[in-house]
Amino acid sequence: MASHSADNLDQELPSYTPRRTSDSARSLTEHTYSLSNRHSVPWITLRFKSRASSARLMPVFGAGDQVQGTVELNLERPDHIESIVVTIRGEVMNPSDRARDFLNSSTTVWDLSKGDPNDAHKPATAKLRGAYSWPFSFSLPTTVDIPTSSGNTTFPLPQTYKGLAHIAYRLVVTVGRGRLRVDNELGANIGYLSVIRAEPPSALRQLAYMERSPLLGPEADPEGWISLPPATISGTVFSSRTVEVKYTLHLARPHTYARGTVIPLILDVQCTDAQAADLLGQPSSPLIALILQQTTSIEAALPTSARPHGTYVGGPERRGSHKQKNKFECIATASWWSSREGQSSEEGPTRRLDGEIHLPKQLSPSFVFSGVMVQYLVQMLAPLASGFLLAKGTPTKKPLIEVPVVITTHSHGSGPAPQRYAPPGYEEEERKRRAVFASILDSVSVDTWAH
Repeated sequence: MASHSADNLDQELPSYTPRRTSDSARSLTEHTYSLSNRHSVPWITLRFKSRASSARLMPVFGAGDQVQGTVELNLERPDHIESIVVTIRGEVMNPSDRARDFLNSSTTVWDLSKGDPNDAHKPATAKLRGAYSWPFSFSLPTTVDIPTSSGNTTFPLPQTYKGLAHIAYRLVVTVGRGRLRVDNELGANIGYLSVIRAEPPSALRQLAYMERSPLLGPEADPEGWISLPPATISGTVFSSRTVEVKYTLHLARPHTYARGTVIPLILDVQCTDAQAADLLGQPSSPLIALILQQTTSIEAALPTSARPHGTYVGGPERRGSHKQKNKFECIATASWWSSREGQSSEEGPTRRLDGEIHLPKQLSPSFVFSGVMVQYLVQMLAPLASGFLLAKGTPTKKPLIEVPVVITTHSHGSGPAPQRYAPPGYEEEERKRRAVFASILDSVSVDTWAH
């Protein structure tokens, strides 16, 4: 059992899988925090258990968990104390706004009205001396109400998040000393992990996962794919022929994917010029990636007295408009390989590629909460291919195709887990593609005004 200072907790949040109650009880880890007197003897100690795998890590709780522990006092001399209160605080730190508390849930473990701590039948005295211990237990809420201009809005309790905005939680013990006296606080940073499940894939895709067989395309499994509107580009092949190329991206349906799994893709490359179709239908040519978009905003119609200092410098103040900050990041690019399924078209030769985007295990889930939004986009840029030159005026930084997707914390509750199909050896191509997206996204992470 380790002891920590209250602020030494800037650790990566672990992931967790919901467990049955009996399993969970056996795997909880105890955390201990204390404040010491001038003789380096702890006079107040906070103990509680969490789902963290080690006492050295930040304590972590899941949706619906009970927060249980004890508050202990060890007072060498009489000390004036009128109450002991345990509180869970939630705070959102938004660069477009000031820091705001959105959760403040308290339980009073002892006060003068409860009588003597060692004998409730005796009247209490504010002068405490000796050893005391109080248990506490309360449930984490699953939702929280946030005031908005149109009234209170109910949000799911957001997961701990550290990015463009920060969402943080803290467990605090307050020693109340009464009027004209300074209270003491002992606190610990804690993590909260939400549980969001992806929707199940089509029956035919689940069968392919079970049999570890290739995924069927949209023609054989129409319920398993959505075909996005095609994008067309023009260019010159080998400096000799002008061609027009049409891309059709098929995205696995439904558009909810668990972190640590994959996003299956199919790309059809169609061109009346067979040589151009071969060139742009190579697995190294398409540029498709998963993009993280972090957005923070604040309503600009707030009264002047309520506006954070400096928030509105450089932009007009319009009723109903928002100061908005965006940050974009390339999370992963798609790996491609030639499809086993043939594809023909009356409009010209078509090359089909199968692909997938591998989702990191520690990816934050999608969420919207009180002026903070974390969303993900599948974006396609103009291709990379030696021997192909885009027509003049073709935007190279604007996506040809863009579609939002939802990233969840867990796969659907039943059925086979999604499988990976990408052949090995795509690491070098991944680095090249990520570099292209990174150079573009660095130039579009800006402050904007939205109406």
